[in-house]
Amino acid sequence: MMREDGNVNGQSGLRMRLRRHRVVAGAAAAALVGAGILGVVGTTAANASPATQTKAPAATAAVKPAAAKAAAATAATGTIVGTNSGLCLSATGSATTAGTIADLYTCNGSASETWTVETNGTIVGVDSGLCLSASGNSSALKNTADLNTCDGDSYEQWSVSAGALVEGASGLCLCVTGASTTPKATADLYTCNGSVSETWTVPTSGGGGTGSTPNLGPNVYVFNTSMSTTTIQNDINTVYNTQQSNQFGTQRYELAFEPGTYNVTVPVGFYTEVVGLGQNPTQTVITGGGVYTDASWFSGNATQNFWRDVENITIHPTSGTTEWAASQAAPLRRVDIIGNAVLADDNGWASGGFISDSVVSGQVNSETQQQYISRNDQFGSWTSSSWNMVFVGDTGVPGQSFPSPPDTTVTQSPTIAEKPYIYTDSSGNWDVFVPGDRTNAQGASWSGGNTAGTSLPISDFFIATPSNTVAQIN
Repeated sequence: MMREDGNVNGQSGLRMRLRRHRVVAGAAAAALVGAGILGVVGTTAANASPATQTKAPAATAAVKPAAAKAAAATAATGTIVGTNSGLCLSATGSATTAGTIADLYTCNGSASETWTVETNGTIVGVDSGLCLSASGNSSALKNTADLNTCDGDSYEQWSVSAGALVEGASGLCLCVTGASTTPKATADLYTCNGSVSETWTVPTSGGGGTGSTPNLGPNVYVFNTSMSTTTIQNDINTVYNTQQSNQFGTQRYELAFEPGTYNVTVPVGFYTEVVGLGQNPTQTVITGGGVYTDASWFSGNATQNFWRDVENITIHPTSGTTEWAASQAAPLRRVDIIGNAVLADDNGWASGGFISDSVVSGQVNSETQQQYISRNDQFGSWTSSSWNMVFVGDTGVPGQSFPSPPDTTVTQSPTIAEKPYIYTDSSGNWDVFVPGDRTNAQGASWSGGNTAGTSLPISDFFIATPSNTVAQIN
């Protein structure tokens, strides 16, 4: 069994164990995707990637109540999780009596934290049978939210818009008093302004309740094509401005793109992962400036460009060339690059890298890269070599010639299991795909159609946050 070890940092905060269907998210960010910084470790696959935050379109413009979406076609049951706090909307003291104030509490799976989003726009507590409502039927700013007898009035009607819960009578958004992120903070109503304290992960219908974006933590940005390009680009820029040279920082981020085409520019800094959420890389396409990493922060020297990752996405920049000037712990996996690729910053120093299960339609130029491994890739061609280039199960690569030039080529991968990855299916359900083993394999697993393997619903996994106890995780 071939394995690649791309564990990018000892600070790894997340591991996915397929045998036990468990996900543990670190304090900086919760993540299911990736491999390495906050990545996925399969039972037979390897790890190598960065971070992750569920940023439901929270950074879109302030929510306008008139634009709120209609309720789902079928009821959905689950937790309602604050994006900013990672805490669950609950009934204070787990009470089941009318007038009980709603608050935030550590997510523990109890019935007092479980809600049914009904087709009529009400949100009903599972254990109490009461409706989430505006206390005292008041439309006043900062009025608390409580549980009350379901009577069909507009004060207990809610609509979901860009992750916000908009109350029907007042047009105000469900918020956390004082934007608090501590357990027992009160839920109240406030002017809709798009802030993270007004953004929630809400259960939606479809696929057994797995259609809603899971709570992956506050540093995973989930983008979709309904969001404005400006909003998406601003979020990308914010992350990159923080991470471009943040070599020893504690922040971890993921930029996840739902299937579609995005005309944006995605520079990738430290501790950042960029992923497509389609089942195959071709379902998510980045045009414009594409996805790239350079070493401009270090005068073109890429020997310290560690700890970043791109997976399961198509990169089609208008320039025709994708630059990936990185060194170690910075893999490209399941990537479809349309055009050429260069692996250093204008022939600046670079030292080591890894590409797997990927396709580059044009030429790969390793420039001054000292060593590199390519496994089960398909290239138009490859040029340049320095100290040691290894090709296993690839096409379009140099033949065996080590030590001069220093190319080692193995025609097929004897046995390989690709890393599991998260994706959304055609119904919007979140799933984890576990690729099957391949033997005597050459080329990418997806180039001739869907990768063979098994799909598991996200509901099969326990996604842990820093607020969970060891007992809950175990």
